[in-house]
Amino acid sequence: MEAVNITALPKTTLLEFPVFDYGIFGEGEHTMLDLLISLQNGSEIKSIKGLIYRNENNQISVNEARPFLSSEELDKLPYPAFHHYYGHNKKALASRHSYYVMISSRGCPYSCAFCMQVLGRKIRRRKAENICEEIEYAISTYGAHTIDFADEIFLFNDANTQELLELMIKKDLHKKIKWSGLIRANYVNNELITLAKKSGCYRLEWG
Repeated sequence: MEAVNITALPKTTLLEFPVFDYGIFGEGEHTMLDLLISLQNGSEIKSIKGLIYRNENNQISVNEARPFLSSEELDKLPYPAFHHYYGHNKKALASRHSYYVMISSRGCPYSCAFCMQVLGRKIRRRKAENICEEIEYAISTYGAHTIDFADEIFLFNDANTQELLELMIKKDLHKKIKWSGLIRANYVNNELITLAKKSGCYRLEWG
């Protein structure tokens, strides 16, 4: 099991849901891989960071937390392998993923009362080129025409955001897709919103 609630309350979650033997708290890419390798090889899992599990005495053990991935590490992650889940039926894949969800950054520096900041307070952002490459992959592989950026905040009023939006325009991605994302009210200004619209934005959610 890997979810926000198990990151917030790892031990409590496994106590309340005895059906789960393992849980992953924090970012799960490397923890999940380490767990699968360990289960295949029959090796020890006590040293796997970010893992919670039921031990041989049916007691719950919580391992050391795993550090968050850096921006450089985020750039190296592979794209979601939807074809392994749905098979190689391109028509079925296209119908399911023409609306494509992606994450260009992780973390948020703010302290909203309704959010437990599962991805931490430090912002880690992928490079603009890397983000555009995934958009192009989504278009060519799944026929994506709408991108939903699921970042806790996608539209920052800074040089990195400007670089990304301008690169999307330069690559003509704004002619192939439309996109939506989240923004905070303190980042809103005419220049940023105008550039966002020009790059293909059709919807923004903010607080």
